[in-house]
Order: sequence, then structure tokens, then C-alpha cells
Amino acid sequence: MTFIEGERTADMGVSTQFINLLEMGQKHKSSLADKIAASGGKVNVIVHPFAEVSPSLPPEELPPYLIERNKHKSEIFGLIASPEYPSIVLEESSHIESTQLILGLQGIKSVYFIPTAEAHPRPVIGEKSEEQSWEIVHDLFSSLGIRSILIAGRYFWHDVRGEPQGCVGHAARKLQVKFSTKILTELCLSY
Repeated sequence: MTFIEGERTADMGVSTQFINLLEMGQKHKSSLADKIAASGGKVNVIVHPFAEVSPSLPPEELPPYLIERNKHKSEIFGLIASPEYPSIVLEESSHIESTQLILGLQGIKSVYFIPTAEAHPRPVIGEKSEEQSWEIVHDLFSSLGIRSILIAGRYFWHDVRGEPQGCVGHAARKLQVKFSTKILTELCLSY
């Protein structure tokens, strides 16, 4: 894995650029802002899309929950690769390289991402607090022209009061402070 100006590219024959939004240069920022403008200010945000790798069993031996998880993966690939809206992946720091590889093997050429804490969607920005980190993300998203967010991913459910929970729910609550945010429940898993 090599790291250059906020870009991660695999040295294993997979040519996916994983572009860290928090470290990207002006060229990438301008390119992303243009894509966001073309989408009317709307982006996809995918939270922890591939937290676990499925075992390599023949399809007929997969338990039902893994069949559902694999279906979810293919739907998430489609969302990330969609030309309609740019996608931003919130991914745990320890999963960034494996997620990059998974997306590269699917032919996805470039992905914007924000590293998060382990098992939590809090952006990892040095020693900043959670609130400070989300404020930096809000400012960055605003500077890129983001106005509306469609959010999906892993670990989502509603509590007894109907409040969104899990990694997806927490990120949605933090983002809706500044942006119109819609949870794509059909593209979320609770586990």
C-alpha cells in the first residue's frame, strides 16, 4: 500500500484510488466539488460497508444471514459505483485497506473516504473530540457544496422511541444537524 497526498493505491494489481477527504489536495477537492454540483448537491454516504468478510463457502452451504450479507454487499457496490451521486465511505481505520481491495476487485476505480473510530462512525481527526471532528466534516461537506445526503451501510436499527441507532443511525443524526439526510433503510443491515 502506498500513501501519497491523501490517496491510497494498492500495489497488488488493483487500481482503486482511496482518497481521504480530510487530506485530499486541491485537484481532488475541485473534482469532487464539480461532481457534487452536477448531482445538485446530493451525495451517498456509506458507513462501514464491509465490516466482516464472509467465509469462502460454496453458495449452497451459506447460512441465510450470509446470503443476505452478500446480497447487501452487491447493493452497496452498486451504490458506491453509481454515476448519479458521488459516494463517500466512512470506514474504520483498521478496515480501510481491505475495503479498498474489495472495491478494487469490483472494478470501482476511485472512492472518497473518511477514516472512523473502531466500531463507531466518529471521524478520526487527530486528537479532536467527537463534536470537533463532526464540525470539521460539516465544514468540509459545506465547502464541497453538499446539501443532501443519502446514507446506508452496516449496523442500523431503531430504538423503542423510533430513533435511528447503530453506526448508520449515529452518523445520520450527526449529519442531519447541517444537511438534509435520508437513511436508505433498504440498504442497511442491523448486523
